[in-house]
Amino acid sequence: MKMTQISFDTLPLTASMDHRLVSEITKLINKVYSEAEKGMWTNPNRTRTTECEIGFLAAVEGIVVARIDGQLVGCVHISSIDETTWEFGMLAVKAEYQNQGIGGALIGYAEYLAGCAGMQMMQLKVLVPKLVQSSKESLKHWYMRKGYKLKSCASFEEYNPRDAVLLAVECDFPIFSKKLAFEYRRSVPKVHEVARFG
Repeated sequence: MKMTQISFDTLPLTASMDHRLVSEITKLINKVYSEAEKGMWTNPNRTRTTECEIGFLAAVEGIVVARIDGQLVGCVHISSIDETTWEFGMLAVKAEYQNQGIGGALIGYAEYLAGCAGMQMMQLKVLVPKLVQSSKESLKHWYMRKGYKLKSCASFEEYNPRDAVLLAVECDFPIFSKKLAFEYRRSVPKVHEVARFG
């Protein structure tokens, strides 16, 4: 076992013009979600996002990337819900780097950013099949182990009616939130160490 340093960066506004990076992030998110949401959609080739959307989010909201030795290994989208709450979504880590603490580190970094911005809460939404066995169920419990509690259960039909009609299975759409109650430093750590095996 060895320790590997992961660096974190919030993409600058100009990143939306970096077509290679935007394409790399888009492909990463779509690959991870195609596995996580397998069997959930009527179109098996449905993609979670597009290069156009990622470019827009990088310019207008926020995308955090994780890198090892300069190589993109993970990302997460962050956005403001109101004056006290941020939300994260599209959390994705390359398959060969999963189960090594990178996803949790990305969430932790997003929480640091939210705390430094004066936010009190972080939240997320998860689309979970009701009757079909899915990794989304495990993901939901993973978030709960990280301190997120069920806030409410939203209607995916109301939240995203365009995509809701494309679902192949009935789904719940729980919203989880976490109170950011601990102290945040003025200087946000940009490097995190995780254990890698091999």
